[in-house]
Amino acid sequence: MAEVCDQAISEYLATLKGGFDAFQSEDGCVLVTPFLRPDNEAIELSLSMLPDGTIDISDNAETLDYLFINGANITSRRLRDRLNVIAHRFAVELEDDQIRTRARAVDLGDKLQAVLGAVQDVTYLIYNRAKGGPSTFDERVERMLIEQDVRYQQAVTIKGEKGVHSFRFYIDNRHHLPIQPISTKRPTIARQKAEQLAYHVLDIKLASGQYSFMAVLDDSTTGMTADAWREPDIAQPLSHIDHVIFWSERERITDVVLQGQ
Repeated sequence: MAEVCDQAISEYLATLKGGFDAFQSEDGCVLVTPFLRPDNEAIELSLSMLPDGTIDISDNAETLDYLFINGANITSRRLRDRLNVIAHRFAVELEDDQIRTRARAVDLGDKLQAVLGAVQDVTYLIYNRAKGGPSTFDERVERMLIEQDVRYQQAVTIKGEKGVHSFRFYIDNRHHLPIQPISTKRPTIARQKAEQLAYHVLDIKLASGQYSFMAVLDDSTTGMTADAWREPDIAQPLSHIDHVIFWSERERITDVVLQGQ
């Protein structure tokens, strides 16, 4: 039985390793982990080298942003107390709404695991939100597809030249249309999500030319203004997406879908 257990560990670690991905960012790289938030999105960590030779590991405030857009009051004393308990347990810092720590080369793995563990614990706090809270942006996009009687699939993965990439929705019409909603109030996270989506799209286009991609940007009260989304460092990576549509112009989503039928 010991051999079976050893084999199980070995195969699990191989599977886990294959689930990671990484892409370059302006400050370093973004590590896309195989671990998922409750909304089925991959947990991502940013790594950047500091002048003293240590490595900054951060969630780029995406975790608290996730709680906020899902209806949590991230300024409440009760929630902040729970966040501090989690940060203390994993020996990480809660700084400017970011879950972060610094690592040296010798303890990089342990520090990555600490930030990842803290991120997972914080995301689970979403289950404590009040029932009947605000719907997520993904849910609003999905509701619109349902109301327009559009046939779609959820959480589809597509193989690219270098990796496998996930999209929230997929419409299998003549366009073969993957759709990715993006919602945040933070320009730094918007830039990172735009860069990541561009990386996914370009990698898939290297492997196949059959897909047409859509990004739906939240310019409602839960997202950024349209002008903020048009800032050059965000708009440039989004220029690789075939269809970039603001939520305020969501009727265009149906127009694109109908064109592909």
